[in-house]
Amino acid sequence: MNEHARPNINKKRVASYVYLPGPPLDPPVEQHLTVLQRRICHIQSRALGGEIVAEYLDRGPNRDRRQAALRRLRRTDDLDHVVVARLDLLADSPAERIRIADAVGKSRAKLVSASAARNASEFTELLRPLRAELAEELEGQPASSQHSATAKEAA
Repeated sequence: MNEHARPNINKKRVASYVYLPGPPLDPPVEQHLTVLQRRICHIQSRALGGEIVAEYLDRGPNRDRRQAALRRLRRTDDLDHVVVARLDLLADSPAERIRIADAVGKSRAKLVSASAARNASEFTELLRPLRAELAEELEGQPASSQHSATAKEAA
């Protein structure tokens, strides 16, 4: 996806940030957790009247893509929203979340957590079909893989 393409000038421009913390997981589990976060961000983007024009994905302790998103906000200020599936996935500490929120606040963009934008029952309903898909995919996986996926999904 071209990060600077303007797909529809009538829609709000949204960047999404997806983060998979911790050590690498089994590839199917990691893929589904990535898809889960991406779908949540896309759903929230549509709820905001927006379209995702840039996606940033980090795995493990390396946060290079998050830094790239923050650089984009400082340099171009062309985004209306930055959406994350859950705010706690944005940073490793409260101080870091404040620093990032401050950086976003200096741009015209608004930081939106999809999980915080809905009440708990709405968010649970949003996740239900996505969790069902993950459970179906994991049926053939060893029990240890299923446990790590469930723990990761609950986090």
